[in-house]
Amino acid sequence: MVGPRSATQTSTHCCGWALEIEARRQAPRVDPRLVIGIGFALFAASNFMNITMTNDYAADQLFWPNVVRDVGQALCFAPMSAVATAGIEAENAGSASALFNMMRNLGGAIGIAALQTLLTCASNITPTFSRSMSRCSSRRPVSGSISSRSIS
Repeated sequence: MVGPRSATQTSTHCCGWALEIEARRQAPRVDPRLVIGIGFALFAASNFMNITMTNDYAADQLFWPNVVRDVGQALCFAPMSAVATAGIEAENAGSASALFNMMRNLGGAIGIAALQTLLTCASNITPTFSRSMSRCSSRRPVSGSISSRSIS
């Protein structure tokens, strides 16, 4: 993030980091599949908390959904990395962890690119989403910038 963080943002992120550290500490005592399931459920709940979002939303309305999302992510990522590297011998643990993190970042980048492509194709101002997607798949690549595209 560019620029300074507010006190609310800093405290939210610090709470998430503290929870992730605690999740790593408690990992041997609790089944990681249960913790990951709870984390995904909380992450989904945070998305549903934003279901009525409008252009008028500001930081006040996004505080609790972000807290719930942060807790969900902390409960997902710590046990997931432990499960992914569980059967690896000690001399390969560093390489396995690096490979896991690289693949997680690559998957996130591909997912973001796919969603951006979907949103770009769907924004061709058509009455329904299905028609805009069928038009997008049959369209040839256009040279030039996005602003030079004509909407047909």
